[in-house]
Amino acid sequence: MRPVVALAEGLERIVAGSLWMVVDYGATALLGAVFWVLAARMVPAADVGRATTALALSTTLVAFVSLGVPAAASKLPTISLLTRANLEPTSRPSNALDTITRSISLSRSQSPLA
Repeated sequence: MRPVVALAEGLERIVAGSLWMVVDYGATALLGAVFWVLAARMVPAADVGRATTALALSTTLVAFVSLGVPAAASKLPTISLLTRANLEPTSRPSNALDTITRSISLSRSQSPLA
């Protein structure tokens, strides 16, 4: 198979996959709109409002999770230990276990019992 033909076939597959993704997005949006129209007609307005609020809250939480909040929060104990141990930025350990080990060894060396 010639490279130009292979490239054209690859591009066709990419375009076809992209179109299917657009169709999937459109179908999901349409079905969601149909759902909420039916829900608004069949269920009291207060219940639809509660459901909408719950979905908005869960969507917001998912957005925060996808921004890396858990990864950032996991760094806070490491930063706190570095501050307590008075470590210089150039001597920052590579992981949390190394930080804890250095912090303990520094606290033992500064202890009056050592």
